[in-house]
Amino acid sequence: IKGLESPVAGVADILIPPDIESANMLAKSTTYWAKFRLAHVIMGAKAPILIPSRADSADAKLLSIALGIIVVSSGGGVATK
Repeated sequence: IKGLESPVAGVADILIPPDIESANMLAKSTTYWAKFRLAHVIMGAKAPILIPSRADSADAKLLSIALGIIVVSSGGGVATK
């Protein structure tokens, strides 16, 4: 659409919005219009922070928990011993 020439243009595996309002809009629109399954965590703290929405399905909550576990196990969060 914008004439970008790149092997990855248009095939993103992850979308990182700049703020929580944009993230909320992106999540709601992709699940409603595109029927995406998604998970969301906030990173940058000692551990990933799960932020389920009241409207999230059980599937979305489970995927968010799984994503948080993956982030910690890959070194992206601090796991306490």
